[in-house]
Amino acid sequence: ETSTHYSMTGDGTSAGEMYVIQANSTGADFYAFDSSGVNQTAWSTKADPFSSDTNVLGVSVAYDFTNDDVTAMIIADASEQAYFRGSDASTISWTTEYSFAFTAGDLDNISSPPRTPVAGLAVVLRQGSNFEFATVPERVIALLLFALVFRSNRCRDMQG
Repeated sequence: ETSTHYSMTGDGTSAGEMYVIQANSTGADFYAFDSSGVNQTAWSTKADPFSSDTNVLGVSVAYDFTNDDVTAMIIADASEQAYFRGSDASTISWTTEYSFAFTAGDLDNISSPPRTPVAGLAVVLRQGSNFEFATVPERVIALLLFALVFRSNRCRDMQG
């Protein structure tokens, strides 16, 4: 199968890691290349971030320089919605799938720049004839903030 939907990112070092996501008929294949090892000459296949989707229209991948994480993004399903999943770059074990919460339908050409932590994740895409931009959905940011506040309060409670 040949796909023209793919994206590549790296960790920004001259002898570091590179990641490629390529669309397929049911999701996306994910590959990594670590050039820091001795005699590294081949890409390795990693766990697929999306494996049971339909109507795959585009994919993108971004690297988090601060936390050594990767984020995979896809436009898929009959609704043509944009989704993302994250993973630690060293393990490639994908998190739960989240939606960017665009208005579904007629989405394509997804892309994302390298980023800093998940709060900095952003994506651009075409929606109809418009060029659209979105950050992590507000509910995800609220959950992250809640987790930080809860953790802070719990640590304070444990200190007495």
